[in-house]
Amino acid sequence: MMSDPPPALPPLPATLAANPVLSAWLDFTCPGVVTIATGKVEYGQGVWTALAQVAAEELDVDLRRVRVAPVSTATSPDEGVTSGSRSIEESGSALRPTGRWLARRAPPRPACWTGRPVTPSRPRRPRGGRSRAAAPPGWTSRTR
Repeated sequence: MMSDPPPALPPLPATLAANPVLSAWLDFTCPGVVTIATGKVEYGQGVWTALAQVAAEELDVDLRRVRVAPVSTATSPDEGVTSGSRSIEESGSALRPTGRWLARRAPPRPACWTGRPVTPSRPRRPRGGRSRAAAPPGWTSRTR
């Protein structure tokens, strides 16, 4: 009896495919803080707030623990131009799967990170039957 092949993975969002190094998007070097990097400039449209909310949701951390790094041509992901609502669509579509992928593989965050107690009803385990070590095609977890 033949089994069905696994479903094909969706393609990476364009900005993530162009910048596939996970550490280019998320930084955990400051204790108790997640720093997100984006190539989008904040000029009053609220893009950094929205992107911090996306990261907090996917990483399952309190929004007060998320910081946005200043944009730098030397260190930020190259996302082209900042243009209104496209910034959320482009950067958010890269941060969402990156945060989700890392959250599934990370140990549970302490209650002080999430703002709520960690309970046995919220186990952290890989979903979709994939190994904890396997990254989606095209992704790398190496640092620069």
